[in-house]
Amino acid sequence: MYEDYFRRVAERYSHSFDIFDLVNESLCHTKFPLYNDNLDYVEWAFKCARPLFPSRVRLELNEATPHIFNTDPKSGNNRFFNLVQRLLDKGTPIDAIGMQFHLWSPAIDAHLQGIGPHRPEKVHATIEAFATLGLPIYISEITLPSTMAPAPDGEDLQADILRNFYQLFFSIKRVNGIIYWNLCDGTAWRNEGNCKAGLTDEYFREKPAYQALEQLICRQWLTACTLQADDQGVVSFRGFRGSYEAQVNNQEFTFTLHNKQTINTLQLA
Repeated sequence: MYEDYFRRVAERYSHSFDIFDLVNESLCHTKFPLYNDNLDYVEWAFKCARPLFPSRVRLELNEATPHIFNTDPKSGNNRFFNLVQRLLDKGTPIDAIGMQFHLWSPAIDAHLQGIGPHRPEKVHATIEAFATLGLPIYISEITLPSTMAPAPDGEDLQADILRNFYQLFFSIKRVNGIIYWNLCDGTAWRNEGNCKAGLTDEYFREKPAYQALEQLICRQWLTACTLQADDQGVVSFRGFRGSYEAQVNNQEFTFTLHNKQTINTLQLA
């Protein structure tokens, strides 16, 4: 049954995405049909699904916030870190680690007091510890409430916290992507909508959190410049990784800048 499901997903949809949460929250749910205390089904799922998906599609092992951040991975007691390490040691073809980052009221309150596992230095240390496993990391789900104070103060506080954490995640080399959990207030799973963690309100009005992300992604983390070549026709710049569009003497072309890459020559068509 599960192998058939993997096959149908791969055949119908794998052309549309580059990453797939193959196993989600294995440490949270003990009522999964294949569950056992050793979590053997996780290894089986990845080995079963890997041949069915194109190699470009990363198959991700995703886990809930408490199992990632509440215990120091270096202590030897972080069950998710230990699970990933054990699976990799057995040759399980995991392509990426998914880290949820849902901060409900108690966690937010502790964070604002500078205590608990979600203060920035602890979050940074935890992600860096997982980075030693050698896999790409995705911050796969984020919830940051705006009910910490009456509006508009709560919305402004949400934006400040979001901006700080996104900059923290962006600064870590192994973090390949950041995915916000809900766009619109009041639409989250079950009672999660009560914390108004959307980037817009229920009428799709942009909240300060939306505007903070737009500022980061579309302006601060976007390389845009006009350059003058020297006498040898050489220009240099320091830019973010990604795809570029450039124009030289009315000629347009594209190129991709990878990590720590120096482009010595660009051949204009």
